[in-house]
Amino acid sequence: IALSEEERCLLEDERILDLLSVWRNIEIEDISSGKRSVNCTDEEFRFFYKVKYFFDINDSDHSGVELMYLQAVYDVVNSAYMCKIEDSFTFAALQLQQKYGNYQPKISESVVKGSTALYLPERTLTEQQESHVITEVMKIYRQLRDMNQMEAMLSYIDFVKLFPSYGCSYFFALPTNCKSWPTEIALAINNEGIHIVDNYTKEYIEEFKYNKILTWGHSPNQFVLAVGTLRESKKLTFKSVDGKEISDTLHAYV
Repeated sequence: IALSEEERCLLEDERILDLLSVWRNIEIEDISSGKRSVNCTDEEFRFFYKVKYFFDINDSDHSGVELMYLQAVYDVVNSAYMCKIEDSFTFAALQLQQKYGNYQPKISESVVKGSTALYLPERTLTEQQESHVITEVMKIYRQLRDMNQMEAMLSYIDFVKLFPSYGCSYFFALPTNCKSWPTEIALAINNEGIHIVDNYTKEYIEEFKYNKILTWGHSPNQFVLAVGTLRESKKLTFKSVDGKEISDTLHAYV
């Protein structure tokens, strides 16, 4: 992931040490050209371990639950889900309960003050005063008394799962044979199927469950999807440079 927030998965044949070497060479070139200071410690690129495929995890799998919880927190705080402001307060309260246990007057509020970006999406913070945000979060936090860490994580995950976009991988595409759709869409793929999303409004236009997906294929600049039944099917074609990754993601879930 780059600091510009552009990110991609490592390819199977990519070696981490090779990438580190490339990044180091870029850093040296930037220092030589005066684009950055020798004493600058900011990283232009960094590695993240993230959940790629979202499957249901058994509640007894504590490590699995924790991993899914950490990914859910990351996605909520980084606005991957368009949650209501009131919902973001609940998410923040559950995160506090998981991390610090029961609400404690003064101590709990001081922990959040100045660090709200660790618990809430940017949209919430730009539309609400910090004092109001903290007050609302604490109201909910107090009600979570005696909820243990595992219960808080499971509640957080269950809440996130209510979003239709939960666990989706997004791929930009241009539909070529469906005039009723916008000219630019995103193919959002998760363990439920493929969602057609308006690239601008983020509105979910249509969904194809896996039991309605017959087959698919790709070329360097195109992705093709056949949906329907064996008796009645239709072929959808898209211009996309991500055909192989779309295909691999579908194959993993199916």
